[in-house]
Amino acid sequence: MALHGRSKVKQFPTELFRNNNVVNVYLDNNNIVSLPDADQIKELGLEKLSIRGNNLKSISAIQDCQTITHLDISGNDIYNLSPLLKMNGLQKVVLSGLPLTYPQVEIFKERKNGLEVVAEDLNESSSPLPIIDNVNITELSDKKVKLTARIRKNSTGINKV
Repeated sequence: MALHGRSKVKQFPTELFRNNNVVNVYLDNNNIVSLPDADQIKELGLEKLSIRGNNLKSISAIQDCQTITHLDISGNDIYNLSPLLKMNGLQKVVLSGLPLTYPQVEIFKERKNGLEVVAEDLNESSSPLPIIDNVNITELSDKKVKLTARIRKNSTGINKV
């Protein structure tokens, strides 16, 4: 079932999907700001869920949905991917356009081995972190400290933390 952008759905319409044997739900480009309680989504037994281009900040409500195999959360305001780590049935996730950094996505990929991760067009914050070296701390008085460091552009694209 698809309710694309023109519908401007503001809430996840769980009542539409109950008892309809709907396993694929596309709610792209609407105004959804939150997901319903986890039990409501879990009972739907969804396999594919696309909620890209909404105004979601959290996906914790779907972390126990083990039937979801394909998930598209791109274009939302989601910073925390940890709920996805609990989704054992997940085979593919689309993270494009999320406000994530390159290291966050790479760490997530390592922890969720075998999962197909699509992460293009990451937010500008995904640029490599600057390289900071030659750090010196000088104590000026009992409550003041002077910190000096050399900061240079990281042209390698690799962040080491």
